Amino acid sequence: MFELLNETLFEKHMAEYLAGSKMYNQRTPKDFNIQKLVDSDMLLQFLREQPIWQKLINQGFADEQDALNIVIETINTKINRGESLLSLLKNGFMLQGRRIRLAAFKPEMTLDDDADHLYQKNIFSVVRQMKYSTLGFDKENELDLCILLNGLPIITLELKNEATGQTVVNAMHQYQTNRHPQNRMLRTCLVHFAMDNNRVMMTTKLAGNNTQFLPFNKETVNPQVEGDYPTCYMWKEVLQADSLLNLIQHFIKRITPKKGEPFYIFPRYHQLRCVRNIISDVREKGVGQTYLVQHSAGSGKTKSMSWLAFQLANLQNADNTPVFDSVIMITDRIVLDRNIADEIKGMEEVAGTVKDIRKGSRNLAKALAEGGHRIIISTEQKFSFALPKLKEAAGSHFAVIIDEAHTAFGKQASHDVRQVLTDKSELRETVEEFGIESREAENNMQDQMLAELQAARSINSGHISYFAFTATPKSQTFALYGRNGKAFDTYSMKQAIEEGFILDVLKNYTTFQTMFELVSKVDLPEDTPEYEKQNALRLMMQYVNQHPYVINYKANMMVDYFMQHSAQKMKGQAKAIVVTSSRANAILFHQAITRRLKEKYNGEVKALVAFSGEVEINGNKYTEEKINGFGIKDNGIYGA
Repeated sequence: MFELLNETLFEKHMAEYLAGSKMYNQRTPKDFNIQKLVDSDMLLQFLREQPIWQKLINQGFADEQDALNIVIETINTKINRGESLLSLLKNGFMLQGRRIRLAAFKPEMTLDDDADHLYQKNIFSVVRQMKYSTLGFDKENELDLCILLNGLPIITLELKNEATGQTVVNAMHQYQTNRHPQNRMLRTCLVHFAMDNNRVMMTTKLAGNNTQFLPFNKETVNPQVEGDYPTCYMWKEVLQADSLLNLIQHFIKRITPKKGEPFYIFPRYHQLRCVRNIISDVREKGVGQTYLVQHSAGSGKTKSMSWLAFQLANLQNADNTPVFDSVIMITDRIVLDRNIADEIKGMEEVAGTVKDIRKGSRNLAKALAEGGHRIIISTEQKFSFALPKLKEAAGSHFAVIIDEAHTAFGKQASHDVRQVLTDKSELRETVEEFGIESREAENNMQDQMLAELQAARSINSGHISYFAFTATPKSQTFALYGRNGKAFDTYSMKQAIEEGFILDVLKNYTTFQTMFELVSKVDLPEDTPEYEKQNALRLMMQYVNQHPYVINYKANMMVDYFMQHSAQKMKGQAKAIVVTSSRANAILFHQAITRRLKEKYNGEVKALVAFSGEVEINGNKYTEEKINGFGIKDNGIYGA
């Protein structure tokens, strides 16, 4: 068992490990100029590694110090005008016609020796007891640790040790109450970590008591580590130079909302782990593998998919050609997944990288033919039309990211996908390996579908890679996309509940038994069809569950329970969702629930319905917008 000791030794242990790491050194608070936000010696050291530096000095500056002063002044001017440190680190800036680099990132092309040389010359500094203000509320305050990149502050850390009675909660409280959110340096940094020997929390924006922290842990309780602290993954892995440069280059994004101030997004640990492990596996194994990501609700799945898409799009082979010609993001339903398109478009840094064809163009193949669109967002239906184009593109490779893989590629669209992905003779030959002969029998259809998909996938193993995301995989999902029947990466519902991202609905789970009477009729016509027990029960339950009496009874029971026991929870913002077996049933339940709300509760709560397309019942045609009214449709349903 590693000796916990105290906070000071915890801090010293972490700082010394980092200081001895690749591209790291240890500096003191006296080396840092608070007003100018820089350790000028470290910045100068990095500038000297750039070939343009001496040319710049000779181009009208008195000496090197004069040029350095102008660089530092330019950095501060840009920050004061609202440009982010992230942008300056990634893009540098122009000075007298020459681009000044403030950081260098690992080159995508292996032949770029100059870029690789500059990358190796990045300097990370760890500073203990860092003073960060000379004015007002924060004057003389100190941060336990601060990390600088080429002399510029990027990360702050407040450390606590449970052995002294202080925990990560105290560290968060310190950020909320003893660190002024408008402090210039704190506002400039990319992320702030609160941590103790067992847990880590993070925030990218300080807002006093309203500061929101997110967990940054391997598990809800980080596993013990022989000879070190459970949180040692922070300094041994996350805060290493290669890791931080990768985070800055590919993960940290600055978001500008329609209302409010810009803010950074920083991945949670499982998001970082998932994307990095997938990219590493693709580099090692090449195109043609499958990846099942089982991430619970509350995992930030949309951001994980977006980060993955951009990195797959930029991935290079050893000969500096793209690993994938296009990355295609497939959603099973436009209205539920509009936020995916918005999210990935929000991360776009080069105009034209992302092509959203969920509306407009009816053919994904057209977008592929246009070229230049490294990431294409489509629906399952459009994907089936485009697969012939994918198959014809000899030598081309595609990454297909599938959202909600437990439902995507189902029913008719799946059949279209399978038929165009492979020749029928190839498909049949491979399917026979599964020993499934009949497609007619109802109970064989699901197995046949799975077999055909697996066959299609194996035949095209060197052509398309699949990256399937879902919170609720079925056995077929594991078989189709898993590795030996397991997910490639898992963020469990248990962890999501324990970290507070979703509620544990099973705490108040109540089952209701459905009972009905079977009536025996003796005089049946001779041609009355007979069914196996399983199919007979399925047909009877289908009839019972669609009967108006049953729908009304269930609707009344659900509405009454919600209004009497749940409506005032979550500060009066509680909602309930009813999941039905079909789109038609969704409409019938909506009608029954609406009647109950009006008749017994004066319509004080409104029911909304969500389904795709148009549904016809008894000659009447229904759409989401027509039923909900007021233009409420798509994602508006979930914000209403």
